[in-house]
Amino acid sequence: MKITATIIAQDEERNIARAIESLRCCDEILILDSGSTDRTVELATNLGARVIEAGWRGFAGQKNWATEDGHERHGVLGMFDPQGGRQSERDDISLLPDACRTQIR
Repeated sequence: MKITATIIAQDEERNIARAIESLRCCDEILILDSGSTDRTVELATNLGARVIEAGWRGFAGQKNWATEDGHERHGVLGMFDPQGGRQSERDDISLLPDACRTQIR
């Protein structure tokens, strides 16, 4: 099974590189950007993340949309906060190898 990690972001240029690097163990990193006016989209794209730009639907709306998009492509690991850590208790990091699990906790 391939794993997609998702990050909901807006104006996170200070944190996005660290967040992406911490998720390199995943097969895909999806950034759902809700209208950044800084370099978030540029940096994420340059670091190899797949970026979708979409207007803000509220946190639950963004999360559901990103999860549905990720499920179409791979199994979804879960949501990650660009400032560090997981956003959802439903995140199943047990799917990952040990080295990756310790990297994203």
